[in-house]
Amino acid sequence: MKRFSFFSLCLLLSISSCKNDRDDKCFDPSNRECENYDPCLAKKPVSADFVMEQQFSISGALASVYRADSVFPSGRRVKFRALEDSAYYRWELGTEVVEGFDKQEVSRALTLNLGHYSPRLSISKSPDSICHPQDDGIDVKTKSFQVISACETMIINRFKGVFNDLPDDSLIIEFYFGDFQARPSGPGCSKSLDIWAVDLLQQNSAYIPKYDTIPTIFDLNDGFSDTYVEWVGSGSGSMKGHALLERNKKTISLDFSYANISRQFNGKIIP
Repeated sequence: MKRFSFFSLCLLLSISSCKNDRDDKCFDPSNRECENYDPCLAKKPVSADFVMEQQFSISGALASVYRADSVFPSGRRVKFRALEDSAYYRWELGTEVVEGFDKQEVSRALTLNLGHYSPRLSISKSPDSICHPQDDGIDVKTKSFQVISACETMIINRFKGVFNDLPDDSLIIEFYFGDFQARPSGPGCSKSLDIWAVDLLQQNSAYIPKYDTIPTIFDLNDGFSDTYVEWVGSGSGSMKGHALLERNKKTISLDFSYANISRQFNGKIIP
C-alpha cells in the first residue's frame, strides 16, 4: 500500500511538473520571446494598394483634414496616397502620368466632369527575398471613384426617423444649402429651391413648411463629404454637430445641437 501511495505521489508530481512547463511557455508568433516567433509574420509582399481621400473643407481648420471615400463632390481636392513606403511610384490619373520616388502622395483639384474614373498605381521596390521569395517587388493596383454634384451628395435629402429620446414619434428632417429665408445659396440645388422649414425643436412654425423640416443649413466651408458632414456654426441659432451617412443603406446618424438643445437622430432617406 505504501509502495502504491509513493508511486501515485511521483506520478502526480510528474504531471504537475509537465503542466507547469506548458503554462510557462509562450506560443505567440509575433512575440520575440516565444519559441515559435515568426520574423516574417508582419512582413507583406510589395503592394500597390492606395487610398483616395477628399479634402474636408475649403477653408478654416478643417481644410487640412482629408477623408477616405470613393464618391467625391466636384470642386474639392482629392489626395491619392500609396500605403507602401520607400518605393518608386507611377500614378496614371487619366491622361496625366506622375512618377518618382517622392510621389507616394499626389493631390489634385477635382475639376473633372461628373462621372466615374479609374486611377492606377504601379510600384517597384526591392522585395524581401527571405520572407517572400516569390515576390518580384512589382505591383499594380487600379481603383475607381465617382465625381458627383454637391447637390447629389447623401446629405441633400429628406430623412424620416426618430430622435433617440422620442423613439415613438417619427419626423422628417431635410437638409439644404444656404439660408432658406433668402433662397438657398451654394450650388443652387433644384430640389432645395422651394423648401421652407418649421422649427420642430422650438415648436415654432414661423414659416410655411413644404415638409416638417428642421432648418439645418450648411455651406461649403463646413466639413463636408458624401459620408460625413460636420457643422461648425457658432451661437445658439447655428447648427453644430455631425452626421454619418451610408449610401448603400440610405441611412443617417445625426448628433447635433441647435437653439441650445442637443439631440440625436437616426433616419433613412424617403422619396
